Amino acid sequence: MAVRSRRLWGPVALPAASAAVVVYTVPAGRTAVVRGLVTYNDLGIANQITLKINGALWWGNNFANNQLVAVVPTEVVLSPGDVLRCSCTLASHVTGFGSLLDGVPT
Repeated sequence: MAVRSRRLWGPVALPAASAAVVVYTVPAGRTAVVRGLVTYNDLGIANQITLKINGALWWGNNFANNQLVAVVPTEVVLSPGDVLRCSCTLASHVTGFGSLLDGVPT
């Protein structure tokens, strides 16, 4: 069967100075491969966005004002039950793309 990319979550609205908001939880018996992240900052000042997997820092970046960004430095494989949380300094929206596979990683 072909592996298809899809939107895994979002857009999820993140409030300003948010604590880590859950944006995605991998379903039981499935494996998720995150390949892309899109976030938009239209507030006219810089913003910092951080992603954590099960509480551990995975990715973070500072974005300039009015910058549409689609960046994930590398692919990441998430196991069943893994939780992806996102936080930011200013209100933002975040969307993630990738593949959802049957079974668990080997």
